[in-house]
Amino acid sequence: MFNKEKKDYIISLYDFTAEAEVALNHATLIAGQTGNEVKLLHIINSETKYKLKKIDSDEETVFHALKEVAERNALETKVPTSYHAFEGSIFTSISDYTAELGAVLIVLGTPGVKGMQHIVGAHSMRVILSAPVPVIVVQKTKANYHGYKKIVIPVDYSSLGKNKIDNAIAIAKYFKSEVVLFKSGETDGYLSEVVKNNLTHAKFLLKVDNIPNTLVEENMYEGSFSRQIIELAVEHNADLLVISSEHKSDSMKDLFFGLHEVDIINNEAEIAVMCVNPIEERDDEE
Repeated sequence: MFNKEKKDYIISLYDFTAEAEVALNHATLIAGQTGNEVKLLHIINSETKYKLKKIDSDEETVFHALKEVAERNALETKVPTSYHAFEGSIFTSISDYTAELGAVLIVLGTPGVKGMQHIVGAHSMRVILSAPVPVIVVQKTKANYHGYKKIVIPVDYSSLGKNKIDNAIAIAKYFKSEVVLFKSGETDGYLSEVVKNNLTHAKFLLKVDNIPNTLVEENMYEGSFSRQIIELAVEHNADLLVISSEHKSDSMKDLFFGLHEVDIINNEAEIAVMCVNPIEERDDEE
């Protein structure tokens, strides 16, 4: 995810809202810790043009405003901050630009509960699912000064999404984090065995990188999977939740379009959530 040999870009989507400022805060924290550069990105679309028309202005206003934000952030935080804006669609342009730039992470802000149906359904969801890199979604809570010291990762019976562990480890190594694994409970013998194997895989990778970790198991009689994850994150003062965002998973508990992941992203504690599009594993024989 991060390359110590070169400086990479972390894209902070910026639409001049309070949530965009929070996203910039998180992006800057990560860039400062990993030695990377923040790139403010604004997509000029019909909404932008409408707002500009209302104030009798043009696109130069956007560039000037982004320049001011970038310069202010660089001055206040000492983290290199640049900016870019161009006309396009947020549904395709963000992913295309991310790939073109070779960025390693996207950070975006959402307004939380009131706007979640609109934002996740129409905007953020499509950005996340099309992103070639992990996406950290934040609400209105800025990052703690110490960074992501406690990371919670659900482990279920999905055959996809194992790379979310790799990305979580990449963050954990820089922030010297502790990982809390939340193991899905299953009554089916076969599924239970798959969960066990996924957990073994996760614990092995964490051990290789000397990431301290603890295990908590789902209580199948005490509320939904997502509710227990959120409660666990609050109990452990977690700074980051890491989930898979692929909606074609064979696991209902790893189903981005389902209520579980919407609930997690929209958690009332406003804990940041890193969404990772899984890479489908190939058989060695292919």
